Formats: sequence, C-alpha cells, structure tokens
Amino acid sequence: MVFQEFNLVPVLNVRDNLLLPLRLAHRKVDRGHFDEVVETLGLGGRLRRLLHELSGGQRQRVAIGRAVLARPAVMFADEPTGSLDTETGTEVLRLFRRLVDEMGQTLMLTTHDERAASFGDKLIRMKDGRIVS
Repeated sequence: MVFQEFNLVPVLNVRDNLLLPLRLAHRKVDRGHFDEVVETLGLGGRLRRLLHELSGGQRQRVAIGRAVLARPAVMFADEPTGSLDTETGTEVLRLFRRLVDEMGQTLMLTTHDERAASFGDKLIRMKDGRIVS
C-alpha cells in the first residue's frame, strides 16, 4: 500500500524504511531485487539519509519502494500524488508506469485527479460508491 502522506518512519533512514516491512514479516531480503528497486526509483545515493533530508517526491519513492520490495501480487496506491506539486506528481506517475511496464507490477490506484488516471491501462469510474463506467 502506498499512501498519500507516505507513512514512513521519520527516525529511520531510507534503507531501513525500505526494509522495515520485510523485517517485520521476518522475510529474507532478495539483494538483487532490492538493488533493482533502488536503481529504478533513483534512491541509490540516498539510502543513508533521513526523511527530513528528502523532498516530497523522494519520500514518495521510498514509500513506493517499500511496497514493491514485498513483491505483492497487487500494489494499491491511495491518492499517491495528492500531496505533491504537479511536476513531482508526474514524476511519481511515470515511476508507477515503469514498475508496471518493466517489472510487471500490478497497480490499483485511487485518485480524483484525471491527469493521474490517464496514466492507467484501465479506468473504472465510481460515484457515491457505485461503478458508473
């Protein structure tokens, strides 16, 4: 799950935030997959940094990486660009697109933003809890 407000642990550095869910689940880290995710998200030079040293877009990349490292069948993102400026939001959406296209990740994204929705392969519109198209 990727949240609008990141939901990262501020006292942990980037690397430890990325690995936290795997550690809590007592799962072994696949170093090759870890390196691939870090490279794809452009976080390689920031692994030892604390969250207050990162921009909003970089924090969102950490949140995305944390979700992807667990290799979920489906990754959910709730308004992942809602707290980002337009340029950074577009950058995050392009990263999601790469994860889907290059890493085969399935992503379900909820948004009110038509621009964000346009990055998807399939769009389901809802109104008042009902599917309308």
